[in-house]
Amino acid sequence: MRKKIITASLLLLPIVIYLGLRNNQGNSGEAYVNEVLKERSEKEDYMQTSSSSPFINKLATYEPLKYYEVDPAFKVKAEVEKINELSYINVSESDGSSKQYIKYAWLNFELSQQPLRLLVLKPVGFGQMNVLFTAFADETSGSATYGSGRYLDLSFKNASSITLDFNKAYNPYCAYDESFACPFPPTENILPISITAGEKVYHQ
Repeated sequence: MRKKIITASLLLLPIVIYLGLRNNQGNSGEAYVNEVLKERSEKEDYMQTSSSSPFINKLATYEPLKYYEVDPAFKVKAEVEKINELSYINVSESDGSSKQYIKYAWLNFELSQQPLRLLVLKPVGFGQMNVLFTAFADETSGSATYGSGRYLDLSFKNASSITLDFNKAYNPYCAYDESFACPFPPTENILPISITAGEKVYHQ
């Protein structure tokens, strides 16, 4: 039986708790780089020791996760554009199924002097009211990075702007083990640039 992954946030909730990830919008320079490297090191420990790790039954073949070098240029401010009219979207998953989400907000930002936006989704169903899902693909997807896209953790309610840190972009569990089923990025989140930041592909 394939293991279902409902959202990125639910998938890595144990990691988020374990690492105590913070937004840290004020960090920059060396301190910021060291913070990201520390989080990556702690995630490496998690992947090798946690009972919730996708590698827990095959640590004999485990290889360290691969990342781009930390680049503060990929930590950007995004303006939040809430979607007030109730609208739904069906998102395809890696096992061939699909799941319905609510279109929650747009995040408008700029990278490489290019205006971009990401669609933020909320799962449909009671008990997941505070869960937000954001996945994206870009021009590195399928070569340097995982072909089915990467995820970003987000948490906001009424904020007018947030920080998007692509240095913290990570792979879903299906990037390591195909027995997991993961939602793909919606077509709205296929970015027409190369995001050379965050986690790289695990299996070449």
